[in-house]
Amino acid sequence: MDASIAQAAVCVVVMCKDTKYYLEDGSNASQKHTWCPRGRIGLGSCWVAGDKKPYAEKVRKMLGAPEGYKVISLLAI
Repeated sequence: MDASIAQAAVCVVVMCKDTKYYLEDGSNASQKHTWCPRGRIGLGSCWVAGDKKPYAEKVRKMLGAPEGYKVISLLAI
């Protein structure tokens, strides 16, 4: 996993229910509602991929998300 996450004050994890367009929907939510607004208030961030990464399932379980949800991105802020 990206080293920026370990050094971040906050890490936002974006997940979506596994549906036909889960990746597109989750990516859009990551960018529009989380990643872009942080720049307006002077915070730096880094997008880290989640979908299909070897650590995605571990992150999902660690956060207690139900089965059937996919980790889309991790946003280190």
